[in-house]
Amino acid sequence: MIIDNKEAVFNGGPFQSYWWADEHEPVHLAIRAELSDDIDANLLEKAWENTKKVYPLIELVPDDFDEEVIFFKGEGTSRPIQSKSTLKLADEVTMFRGISLTYYRNTITLSSYHSIADEYGLNEIFRTLLNFYISERTNTSVDNSGVMMTENRKPEEYFIQNTILEPKNYAPQSVILYKDIREIFNDISITNNEDCAVTVGEIEISADALDVICKKYKAAPDEIFTYAAAKAVYEMYPNERRKLSFGIMTDFRSTFNVPDTIAPCSKKMPLVLSYDDIVGCDMRTAIEKIVNIRAYQKTDDYIKSHVALENSYAVLGIRNACLSVNFSGEFHIGEKTSYIKNITMSDYSMKSVFMIRLEDKFKVSFQYGSATDKYMDAVSSVLCNLGVNAKITVPAYPLGAETEKPSV
Repeated sequence: MIIDNKEAVFNGGPFQSYWWADEHEPVHLAIRAELSDDIDANLLEKAWENTKKVYPLIELVPDDFDEEVIFFKGEGTSRPIQSKSTLKLADEVTMFRGISLTYYRNTITLSSYHSIADEYGLNEIFRTLLNFYISERTNTSVDNSGVMMTENRKPEEYFIQNTILEPKNYAPQSVILYKDIREIFNDISITNNEDCAVTVGEIEISADALDVICKKYKAAPDEIFTYAAAKAVYEMYPNERRKLSFGIMTDFRSTFNVPDTIAPCSKKMPLVLSYDDIVGCDMRTAIEKIVNIRAYQKTDDYIKSHVALENSYAVLGIRNACLSVNFSGEFHIGEKTSYIKNITMSDYSMKSVFMIRLEDKFKVSFQYGSATDKYMDAVSSVLCNLGVNAKITVPAYPLGAETEKPSV
């Protein structure tokens, strides 16, 4: 099909609410890994070519047409580019692709339009890439257990976004909406510095110690983290009595039986907590409340109700959350995982954290603008008081905007 004198290859369906940000924000969703030694450019290019065989959509050019995301045939080919800064997506430097790969010294960064891949999807593409690269680097066979390696799939096999999902066979539930901004705590000290796009810092949490707490309270890692973050806010502001509104990333893939999709198939669901919920009761009662709310929100009936409402009215915005918690699970590629020394994720948002488990550590990236260090200190302190070792590994720094030219 020819649209605007361009060859359309695939219609991805109605575009996400992320599309405006993808076109206008100075940074995009990105995942980066620090490896044991400097990157071999030739081996990385070979790994990238193999990754594109698994995800051919990488070579297509995304654009919007009549409020749908259309993928067009691109000119040339996407290649890894050596650059200290992440490069501007959908621009000449990235061959107008919506996904790009850069490397610098021992670090590899994969960035994407959020409309093309969500946190889970980008994580999966990156696992495939590093599986190929580390195999080449260490002269070992690729790991086929739990890592997508099937080549030449059609886009509709792995690009299924929640805007095209049709909820069926479910009991409608009352969907929780975000509170009015006047009813919830909003830390006015959190602002982005004028000279940078996003401020990022990192903490490292003992996975073994957090596992003990999770097992004791039958809670997920992001639920314990949310409790710690809520307690940290009320400790920093002891006179604050307004409620806290969190946005907790919730994956829809299992509910709709689309496990292989890289497209946005998840949303941040609201978790509203009061002072009494966190400080006015014991820890077990507080965590039980969080766990019960999240258990309900993760049921098939609730997720289908949420998707039905959002796809009908698009009213479930995240702007009134004091913190978005994005936990994309464990990053694992078999024995090759030990070759990865650090892994982090970031995007254009403020008041966000990204959690990824890497072997015996949880790697957590904070995006709290000018208050990033303050919040990392506060949350780490609460976790340590719970018996979970947590320490700041990277103090707050300016991530900076994507660039139109490589910087080395």
